[in-house]
Amino acid sequence: MTGSRPSGPPATLYVVTGALALSNGAVFALLADFQDRFGFSSLGLGLVAGAAFASGFAAQVGLAPYADRGHAHRLLIAGLVSAAVGTLLMGVGSHVAVFVVARLLTGIGYGMYIPAARRAVIGVAGAQAGSLLGRLTSFSVGGFVLGPPLAGLAADVAGPRAPFLLLAAVVLVCVPGVVRAEVIESSRPQDASSVRQLLALPGLQAAVALGAAFYLAIGVFEAIWARLLTDLGTSTRTIGFSLLAFGIPMAFFAPIGGRLADRFGGMRTATISMVVTVPIMVAYGQIEAFWGLMVVVFVHAVADATTSPGAQLAVSRAAPPTDAAAAQGILEAAGFLMAALAAVAAAPVYERVGAGALFAGAAALMSLLVVVARLRHRASPTLPGMAIEGSAA
Repeated sequence: MTGSRPSGPPATLYVVTGALALSNGAVFALLADFQDRFGFSSLGLGLVAGAAFASGFAAQVGLAPYADRGHAHRLLIAGLVSAAVGTLLMGVGSHVAVFVVARLLTGIGYGMYIPAARRAVIGVAGAQAGSLLGRLTSFSVGGFVLGPPLAGLAADVAGPRAPFLLLAAVVLVCVPGVVRAEVIESSRPQDASSVRQLLALPGLQAAVALGAAFYLAIGVFEAIWARLLTDLGTSTRTIGFSLLAFGIPMAFFAPIGGRLADRFGGMRTATISMVVTVPIMVAYGQIEAFWGLMVVVFVHAVADATTSPGAQLAVSRAAPPTDAAAAQGILEAAGFLMAALAAVAAAPVYERVGAGALFAGAAALMSLLVVVARLRHRASPTLPGMAIEGSAA
């Protein structure tokens, strides 16, 4: 829908972002239980777990650009419906093939919805783009972190299907609000660039390199955090607490990190926070005391709360205004790919050489990506009609 410029992005976008993240968090909490209950193999478990990443990657590259061609509102609605149907299938299915389809639909929905939502935010945010992107990140992280404990509670009370049925209902209830939301569509859809053209922009390459470093850490943690704490003698309940110890500070500080990005530039703030993250990664491999790790987790959460909106803002500033959604889709797609590769590699590396070498190696790769980001940022020209943040970096 088009019309006069609203004073801010529709609040429904934030609520739906949190609901989608809750659904994703619930999967991580209950997937093992589903495997035991329905008896599918380890291969099936991997297919179910990876399906959303694969379809999300495809949607972010192939479908997100249509949000810049006058279809942002349609993508928001279609993404929401796709994610709702996928979540519903998780709640009613009983065969691995159904669960794979469910996760494919969820990933497609996420891949359509998130870039379009960020475009809607950027389109009305003006000088507050970083702050509002940080708020969107806050809802996303908060929903994902609350997903596992809430799903576990609902499963204990009403069975493992209940969380997904409840979440599907919540997402579907949000559909009318998204349908009525006022979304500013591109006034120049014919000027939208191709993905290949955007990838040729040095400034976008720089921001995506920082995003890849951010997601590299996520992939490592997703694969071995629970294993690491278990090997240190930590209980399952305490592992759950450690996830909250990371997610709650990140959700709280993300809007603050976004405001810092608005003030000092997305590229500068994301680079500084990523430089802070590198020694933190090394520390994870050296500290064996649980509470010592929790101190590191808190600092890491604050750093990530700055990196995430900073990288999103840097991407929005590096691409032409007509390509806001496509650029955000590239950032997310690159992040999905990096996280998947890191997750696949992390477990065997941990088993073979231990935590110290794993985290040191991850830190080295992140440092390399930061260097690449700085080099590409210095090569980026000022785009017509868009102030690049190079003067602040």
